[in-house]
Amino acid sequence: MEEIKRKLAAYLAEKRICVDRSEVVYEGEEEDLKDQITLEELDLAPAKLDDLKAEVQDPLEEVNLGTETDPKITFISGSLEPCLHDKIITILHEYKDCFAWDYSEMPGLDRNLVEHKLPIRPDFKPFKQPPKRMSPEVTLKVKEEIERLLKVGFIRTSRYVEWLSNVVLVVKKNGKLRICVDFKNLNLATPKDEYPMPIVDLLVDGAARHRILSFMDGHSGYN
Repeated sequence: MEEIKRKLAAYLAEKRICVDRSEVVYEGEEEDLKDQITLEELDLAPAKLDDLKAEVQDPLEEVNLGTETDPKITFISGSLEPCLHDKIITILHEYKDCFAWDYSEMPGLDRNLVEHKLPIRPDFKPFKQPPKRMSPEVTLKVKEEIERLLKVGFIRTSRYVEWLSNVVLVVKKNGKLRICVDFKNLNLATPKDEYPMPIVDLLVDGAARHRILSFMDGHSGYN
């Protein structure tokens, strides 16, 4: 239980880091273009629930919801009753299209169904952050990720930019880059979201007396 609390606390802390990790840059401030971002200078990404397997009493059983050539791996308890074990696997196979293992499996929602718009204050002037220089090795990794996002339609090219935000780079434990966006200036132009962060102890208490505890993690939540 303490291990679950620790991982939840780290996960919730990450939500704060990627949106408020630096001071506000105001228009007219100069940036030293001689400084380049290198891989050695990047921060290590905060721990996530899937960085390490949770320490549980029950052994975990690996379940492949895909094929041998295209595996889609998930885990369930290895100590489930046979009847419940088979039912869970059947349900996972039935609804496997609801989960994503790759960007291409996340087509999004029809804009006729739901569309999000930012409530930008009309009196706020659009802001363009000064571009940051990156070393060639960092530039190559960022380019690879940007091309992946363009290919699946997560982002698109903007021809006439009013707002310009730099990317924020952190290194994941597998060596890959997590690319966030520095929206601090855009955040100043929108009303503050007063939604409170969940309290870890209450989340854990709410799971008491339940037979099954499942963890799901958002994929690419900071793009």
